[in-house]
Amino acid sequence: MGCKRCFKFTEKRLSELSDYLSKTKVRIYDTEVSGLVVIQQPSGSLTYAVYKKPKGANRPVTVLIGKVGAILLSQVREQAQEHIVAMLKGENPNRLARERNQSGLTLEKALAEYGELKKKDGVDSSTFKQYQRDIHNYSPLILKKTIKDITFEDIIEIHKKITNGQCSWIQPDGKCYSMRKPSPSQADAWGRAMRAVINYAMNNWRGADRRQLILENPVRVLSVNRLWNKVSGKESRVHDNQLERFFDTLNVFRSQSERSAVEIAITYALELALFTGLRLMEIFTLTKGQVDFDEGKLYLPNTKNSHPLALPLTPHVALILRLRFDAVPDDCDFLFPSAKHDKHICNPRKTIANLKCLSAINGQEPLNLDFHDMRRTFASLAEACNVGKYMIKRLMNHRSGGGGDVTGDYMHFSHQDLLKKSTEIERYILKKGGLLCEKDSESLNKDLRRIFDELDDDAKRNWLALMAK
Repeated sequence: MGCKRCFKFTEKRLSELSDYLSKTKVRIYDTEVSGLVVIQQPSGSLTYAVYKKPKGANRPVTVLIGKVGAILLSQVREQAQEHIVAMLKGENPNRLARERNQSGLTLEKALAEYGELKKKDGVDSSTFKQYQRDIHNYSPLILKKTIKDITFEDIIEIHKKITNGQCSWIQPDGKCYSMRKPSPSQADAWGRAMRAVINYAMNNWRGADRRQLILENPVRVLSVNRLWNKVSGKESRVHDNQLERFFDTLNVFRSQSERSAVEIAITYALELALFTGLRLMEIFTLTKGQVDFDEGKLYLPNTKNSHPLALPLTPHVALILRLRFDAVPDDCDFLFPSAKHDKHICNPRKTIANLKCLSAINGQEPLNLDFHDMRRTFASLAEACNVGKYMIKRLMNHRSGGGGDVTGDYMHFSHQDLLKKSTEIERYILKKGGLLCEKDSESLNKDLRRIFDELDDDAKRNWLALMAK
């Protein structure tokens, strides 16, 4: 090895090194990132590397990064810092790369790392938990396989089994569970979960020279062979002419003496979902601190898309929340607590099933009463009120803008805008549900017209100015 040379690496200075050939291999040291070197071979080739001793090691190791000119210097410094951090922890990046290149790159490991990444990004954990369940339940035989050994045939076979309802797995309690019926939608959900996890592994698992270790995502076969089931989204909801039966069902259920406090709480959660369009866990995790009656706002800091949401408290929504405040003990922060008041309600399925049975009166079909049915109902009724697409997206906390929708980036609504439209939706639901009589509205209109006719012109102008605020 020749004499030691040091300077601050720049693209220009490194490009000039080829003019100075050496008879031996030479390391040239960067003065900005300690440990970053360029190795110059007698042939003149230049390679970025980290040359440093890992913590606890007896000698330095060389971790190759890539050829000079093939990678931007800024990217080289980022990669060098990653390797240096690993070395300070006592890890040898070369050994890690060798392990990954051999047996470490399993689907199980990729799934675990993907979960950690999503946790750091602050992404809603329910999506990852669903991915985890799908992959563990439907593909246990390939969990221990290295991803590069998962074949097109593996993907096709598992996807087909789920589609036909032929999968079975061992539950945590040791019992064997088998699918009860075919599920094309679940098969596609499994495929999407697999695709996301393997895409993560393809992008992040690389060799010492940043060479890609996994060259192809085997889930691609579902697209190439057109095997996706392409199941359309659910359309179940409560229709306008069913709203009266919906409220009757809730009231009858609440009046039954055998119903527990948790069951009653679930009925109010369902009603709140209808009037707000909120997701199941956004409601069940509500705490007293998220409700501000003075400001007339409901705050949701943790949502599925990681965008905090503030909703206006319309009269009926405020009434539901006040009833929940009165129903729970003062020392319980949850508005929808479990029986012991130590956590929120988690699983409403049994109560929802009982409500559906109760709604099937006089030979009618049971109502669609799942929480996401309420969300679809809210969106549909908002559209019937001519609320507008962007306002509906804002109220339901769907992302606006992106995907070429530039207009969405410009749409911003005030609290008063949201309150006005939310109140319109609420009154529409109450009217269709038989809780707001048509004659009451007519009477109000007559009173307003009568009072307005009695005003002089100045008073009318003042009244209009006041209403416009």
